[in-house]
Amino acid sequence: MSTSTHPRFECLRNTLRAWRAEGLLRGNHQGLSQFRTIAPVSLLPIVTDLHEALEAEGLRTTIRDTVRDLGVLSLTIDDFNVEVSFAPDDAPNVCRMTTCRMGIPQSSLTRLLAYRDLDTDLASVMGLIEESVLRALAPRRATGPHSLGEPSATIG
Repeated sequence: MSTSTHPRFECLRNTLRAWRAEGLLRGNHQGLSQFRTIAPVSLLPIVTDLHEALEAEGLRTTIRDTVRDLGVLSLTIDDFNVEVSFAPDDAPNVCRMTTCRMGIPQSSLTRLLAYRDLDTDLASVMGLIEESVLRALAPRRATGPHSLGEPSATIG
């Protein structure tokens, strides 16, 4: 049995125990399960269409479909280090779409997308995705200093 010379994370452990005792520490099982069900059927075709549109315009892209393993679906615009990713949220009826220039934390924009909108308001969802991608790709002079740091869209 080895003994660690590092602190044993006592504060962390005590806080986790307190949260668990109060019922505050819950997993994201329901949100992840919902995402794993909906993403391959509803989100993957949108990401595939986005991939095809960008490639048709001469931009190299890569789709990473790790929905089953990690619960993430992403598209990277390789030459610009831009990533659009979709992941489950704590709320089981929405997913998070995050668009960012990798390595630049202040360039991140996160929006919540309601699953029902993937069936009932697909045009708005695609518009949000288009807007996010264009903001991430925009030449720096065409955007304000915090253009991607705006608050997330609210769910209606």
